[in-house]
Amino acid sequence: MGIVIGIIAFFVTFPLAAWLLFLVLFRVLLKSKKKSFLLSVDVAAVFFAVSFWIKLSVIWHHQSFLWLLCLYLLLFLATAGLQFVFTDEIKWMKALKMMWRSSFLIFFLLSESMAIIGVFMYIMNQM
Repeated sequence: MGIVIGIIAFFVTFPLAAWLLFLVLFRVLLKSKKKSFLLSVDVAAVFFAVSFWIKLSVIWHHQSFLWLLCLYLLLFLATAGLQFVFTDEIKWMKALKMMWRSSFLIFFLLSESMAIIGVFMYIMNQM
């Protein structure tokens, strides 16, 4: 059990490594580049979201998980709104899939930004 927790902790700390590992793993298992890429993005989105939340909590000492849920809700509403604008109807499962896949990109950028901000703040506090 300790090994599993250690692996999960490593993937939350370094979510890019989790994404690359899942990409290679699914590429070998599925033999389809597109399906393996999309499935690895789906799985890694969880690690990037949790990584962002933990980095946010550590840097600003704010322990609220509510911000993450609000961000997901806003992202879902934005994807549903865009879908309605372009197609005049909302397919909820398609909007959910679009939201989840776009959350990978958003949380990737947020997680890496928080890492850079954290390093910058640490350097500034050491001066």
